[in-house]
Amino acid sequence: MRNSDSDFLWIHLLVSGVFLVIGLHIWINPPKDMDIPTGLNLPISINPKLNIDVWTEFHRYAGKIMSIVSLIPLVLGVCLNLILPIEQLSSTKLTGLNLALLLVTSYFIVITTMIMMETHMTKTFDKKGNRKENDLNS
Repeated sequence: MRNSDSDFLWIHLLVSGVFLVIGLHIWINPPKDMDIPTGLNLPISINPKLNIDVWTEFHRYAGKIMSIVSLIPLVLGVCLNLILPIEQLSSTKLTGLNLALLLVTSYFIVITTMIMMETHMTKTFDKKGNRKENDLNS
């Protein structure tokens, strides 16, 4: 394995690992203060700053989803680097492939998290930030 091959593997692990660590941190320890500019702000239909219940649920679920979703490209990246005969690719093609995979990985994690957050929040809360009746029993 050439150095550029192993470098890409480490960069791929780093990118997915950063999303994993951020997701775990938000899941386990959601921000408590809604007035500071930390926390996630996504363009969803329910504003996470409506009340502390919405804020906490939003961040816990976002962290959980981000952690789970970041594991997928992490595992796929390792498997692809171990299975595919990368040595046969030219360095130019390899660099383009590596950058494309990193971009796809990052976009996949962010977009999947946003879609799942929108779905979860609209199922759990109404527009005013009150829990829906069907969620109170769960």
